[in-house]
Amino acid sequence: MNLDDSGRVLARVLLVLALVPALLDAQAGDLLFPVPGFPVGIAPNGVATGDFDRDGMTDIATANGGKSVSILLGCGDGSFDPATTIKVGSQPSSIVVGDFDADGTEDLAVGDWNLQIVSVLLGKGDGHFATAIGFAAGPGDPIALAIGDFNGDGSQDIAASTWGGYAVILIGLGNGQFVEGGDYFLFAAARGIAVGDFDHDGIQDLATSSGTILIGAGDGTFLVQGTFAVPADPAAIVVSDFDEDGKLDLAVVGFGDDEILVLLGQGDGTFAVGLSYGVGYHPLSITSGDFDDDGHVDLATGDFNASTVTVLLGEGDGTFASHGVYHAGSAPRSVVVGDFDGDGGLDLVVANYESAMVSILPGLGNGTFAGHMDFATVEAPNGLVTADFNDDGQLDIATLEGYGPIEIRLGEGNGRFVLSGLHYHYGGLATAIAVGDFDADGNQDIASASYDVGIVSVLLGHGDGSFDHSLDVPTHVIHSALASGDFDVDGYDDIVTVNDYEETVSILLSKGTGAFAFGGQFAVGKLPAAVVVADFNGDAWPDVATANRDSDSVSILLQQPDHTFGSAGDAAVGDSPIGMVVADFDGNGTLDLATVNPQINSASILMGAGDGTFGGLHAVAVGDFPNGIATADFDGDSMPDLVTANWFDDSVTVLRGTGDGQFELNGAYAAGHLPGGVVVGDFDAEAGPDLATADVGSSSISILLNTGAARP
Repeated sequence: MNLDDSGRVLARVLLVLALVPALLDAQAGDLLFPVPGFPVGIAPNGVATGDFDRDGMTDIATANGGKSVSILLGCGDGSFDPATTIKVGSQPSSIVVGDFDADGTEDLAVGDWNLQIVSVLLGKGDGHFATAIGFAAGPGDPIALAIGDFNGDGSQDIAASTWGGYAVILIGLGNGQFVEGGDYFLFAAARGIAVGDFDHDGIQDLATSSGTILIGAGDGTFLVQGTFAVPADPAAIVVSDFDEDGKLDLAVVGFGDDEILVLLGQGDGTFAVGLSYGVGYHPLSITSGDFDDDGHVDLATGDFNASTVTVLLGEGDGTFASHGVYHAGSAPRSVVVGDFDGDGGLDLVVANYESAMVSILPGLGNGTFAGHMDFATVEAPNGLVTADFNDDGQLDIATLEGYGPIEIRLGEGNGRFVLSGLHYHYGGLATAIAVGDFDADGNQDIASASYDVGIVSVLLGHGDGSFDHSLDVPTHVIHSALASGDFDVDGYDDIVTVNDYEETVSILLSKGTGAFAFGGQFAVGKLPAAVVVADFNGDAWPDVATANRDSDSVSILLQQPDHTFGSAGDAAVGDSPIGMVVADFDGNGTLDLATVNPQINSASILMGAGDGTFGGLHAVAVGDFPNGIATADFDGDSMPDLVTANWFDDSVTVLRGTGDGQFELNGAYAAGHLPGGVVVGDFDAEAGPDLATADVGSSSISILLNTGAARP
C-alpha cells in the first residue's frame, strides 16, 4: 500500500464500521450472501482460531499491527460477537494458540515486529485473557511462530523466526513461563516456520519458509541440517502429507513469483522438488485442510495485493488442481481454517490488513466456498450479461472488455464457469452489451455498442455457445447504453441505443435476419447513461425510459401506434443517475423505476402511476460510488429487492424490498476491485438468484452465490 492510498483505506474502514450495526442487527439466517467481514483492530497481520470461552464454538484471534489483539467469540452459525481488543506490544506480527500453563484452557502467543519479544496471554476460559507477559525472542524481531514440544517434557514450547535471520526457541515450563532455548542462524530471514517430524525419529523438527531444515535432538536443541529449494521471496510455509506416503511434505508460497512450490519429503529430513502452482498476486500466507471431504489435503493462499484467496484441491499424489479464486477483504495478510458455522466442514478466515477486518469464507464441503469466486478477464470488463448461450439449461455469462474481446463463459450449473475458448472482437471502445434473439431462431444473440466509432455490433448465436459476427450497424453517434425489445411486435427483438452527447435514443428494428432498419431517433434528457424497456402505461406496447446523468432525471418515451415514441415527460431523481432497473416495487400491478446515483451514494425509487408518469420519489443509502444496479427477489418472499455495485468500496449492497416501495438494508457483500456493474442469475440452481459483478480494477468477474433465499 502506498502512503497516498491511506485516505482511501481510512474511508473503507469507516464505511465498514458504518455498516456494522446493521449487519450485527441482522440474524445470520437473514443474510443472503456471505458477510464480507467482521471488524477487528487496525492492520491485522495474523489470525488464529480456538475455543476461547469453552462453549464448543470456534472463535478467532487476530494480531493487529496497531498494538493490539482482537478476540471474536463465535456464535456457532458463522457469525461472531463484536470484537474485544487487548493492548499488546508495539506491532504484533503473528499469533498462535496453545495451552502453555496446562490448565485445559487455550492461551495465545504473539510475535512483535518492534520489540524482539513474544507476548504470552493466558486464557481464563471465558473468552478473556490475563495481561500479556513478554519473553525475549531475539536476535531480530519475531515474524512467525510455531508450537511444539521440543524437549519431550509434555509442555508446549515456542519457535519463532525473526527478521534477523534466526530461529529462536522458547522452552515452556508448563506454567505459562518460558526460558530461552537457543537461537539458530537460518542464512536468511524467514516469514514462516513450521513443526514436523521430517526424519521419522519421533522427535519434532523445524522447517522455515526461507528453506532451512532444523533437526531436533529431543532435548530442545536443533541441528541445522541444510536447505531446500524455495520460490522467489518465500512468504509462508505449511506442512502435511500431500502424497500420502507417510512422510511429511512442505508447501512454500512465493510472494515474488506468485506461486506455491511443493516439496515432497523423503523421510530423512530432505525434500525433493515437486510441482509449482500459480496463485494470486503477491501471496503472503498459506493454509491446508480437506476442503472437499475426499480425504486428500488441499491448499489455500491469501493473495495480499490481489485481495483474494486461491484454493487448490489435492489429488492425493502430491499434485494439486486449481479450483477457485475468492475475494477476501483488502490486502489479506493471513489465512487459516476452522469450522465457524458448525456444519462439520472446513471454512476459511482471512485477516485483511488494509480493511481492518476478518473475512469468513464458509466451506460448502465440495471444495468451493460461499464467498465469491473471481474469474480473470482479458481486459477490464465494461459490462456483462447473462443468458443460456449453449442451450444446456445453465446460465452463461458474456463480458464486454474495453478494446479487447467479448468473452463467453459457459456455466456448469454449480456456480462455476469455463471459458468457451472463443473470443469475439468488435470495433472501438465498447460501452454497452445486451442480449436478444435478433434473427428469431430461438438462440440467444448479443449486441454491443461502441463509444468512439458509432457502431452497434451484432453476434448471432448458434445455440452451442459460439457466434457469427453478423454485421456492424453504423449509427454515427456515441453510445452509452443499449437494450433490446420487440418494439414493432413482429417476433424479432429490436435494439434501442442511448446516444450520449446527442441526448437521444435510436431505435433499430430487426429484419429477422440479423440486419436492422433505422426506426427513428427521439429526444431525452441531458447525457443519458442508462436505458430500460417495459410497458409503462399498460397498452401492451414496449416503452423506453432513460436515466439522464446531467439533468438528474428519468425520461419516459411512450410508444405510439405507428411505432414512434412520444415523451411522457421527465421525472426528477437523485444526482447524476447512471444505472436503472424496472420492477413493481409496491405490488400494485404497475411498474416502478429505481436509479443508482454515484455522487450521493444512493438509489432513487420512483413509483409508477400506470399511465407512463412517475412520482413518489424517495432515496435509499447504498455503498461508496454505486455504479450498477439490478433487481430480483433474493430472499424468496415474492417481493423485488435491489442490489448495487459500489465502485470505491469493492462491494455490492443488497436492499430487501418490503413490498410497499420501501427498502431496508440486508447487507454489504464483498465483490472484486472496482465493480462497475452487476447482473442477476441463478448460477448454481440452489438458493435463489445469484450475482455477478464486472470488476474493472481487477480485470475479473466475481460470482456471489446466494445462500439465504428459500425456494417458494
